[in-house]
Amino acid sequence: MKILYPLPELLPDGRARFIQIMNTSSALSSAGAETILFTGRRPGWTEERIKSYYGLSTGGGPLIRFLPILRKNIPGLPFSWRGLFEFFLLRRLRSERGVILVRHPKLARFLLQRKHLLPGPVIFEAHEIFSLSAGDPAKREKLGETEGYIYRTADGIITISTKLSEDIKEFFNAGPRSIVIPNAIRDDWVMEHGMHGPRDDSYIFYAGSLYAWKGIDTLIEAMSLLPAERLCIAGGGKRLDELKEYVKRKGLAGRINFLGELRQEEVVTLLRKAKVAIVPNLEHKPSEYSSPLKLFEFMGAGIPVVASDLPGIRDVVKDGREALLFRPGDPRDLARKILRITNDMKLAESLAKNASVKVKEFTYSRRAERILQFIQDISTS
Repeated sequence: MKILYPLPELLPDGRARFIQIMNTSSALSSAGAETILFTGRRPGWTEERIKSYYGLSTGGGPLIRFLPILRKNIPGLPFSWRGLFEFFLLRRLRSERGVILVRHPKLARFLLQRKHLLPGPVIFEAHEIFSLSAGDPAKREKLGETEGYIYRTADGIITISTKLSEDIKEFFNAGPRSIVIPNAIRDDWVMEHGMHGPRDDSYIFYAGSLYAWKGIDTLIEAMSLLPAERLCIAGGGKRLDELKEYVKRKGLAGRINFLGELRQEEVVTLLRKAKVAIVPNLEHKPSEYSSPLKLFEFMGAGIPVVASDLPGIRDVVKDGREALLFRPGDPRDLARKILRITNDMKLAESLAKNASVKVKEFTYSRRAERILQFIQDISTS
């Protein structure tokens, strides 16, 4: 089986969606599918350097084929234009015979409108419903029309959570060819056992972006109620300085350490010394549908997790068994759940052990197997 994966952006990029795409395409290759990634690249980056950046084998798949791309994040370019990438992509796809897997809505619509020119089925991987979170009514209507077209015409739909699948069917009257396949963790990052022994001198840990909807403000508020604890925050971006000032104003600077943006391997190393890891997403549409990569990495590190009680998270863990869940946006409830773990070593060990077993269902190799089986089912139906 050949899988053609167009990515109309520049590699490398350390954000979560790029990490997911690179690891998924690598796992598809390892599972026996000839996987070709069509994408742009930053100046000076080769295929081998990009794979090394993501910790992937430079000798294995996926194959990366670079296409011209115009994006305003290229130095000196003040605008973006999809047309150049789309033109060269269509030329390449017409000469290949394989399944097209795409997760960018505008590109998916472009391809589906030209489906008669393509040699294979088009599978769309949905991560949220963009029209529900658009503030401008005109933009919301346009996005809704695009998404409706995709869900009515794609050969198959992969969603990352049950809630997302249900809402797509309700809002867009999508067809029956869909499957829920959550995000995943690298197979080589799964510890065989949970935490061993107390970690009284270690820290609470958060890793991820610092957007407001990620709930980092709630976690900082919770630290005001945990005077004996330290917090390490791995993540960068525009809010970093703002959050540092906020922590100073609250008198927490001595107990909260901002580490900046780190590579995945560095995050994994820090996780092994943490006593508890937090996924504090707020309750809004993208979070309801989210299948956070960090949740799987935290589970695989063999430490207990406290996470927001949201639908996409409940797809993966059960409260009190693989994690403790708290009311999203409630710092007091978050602090209570953290204290339950830090004050009860047996509970901490049980949560960590159960999570390290459960996360084996969500490795990238398992994810690739499910994607390939879904494609096979579509092709033979």
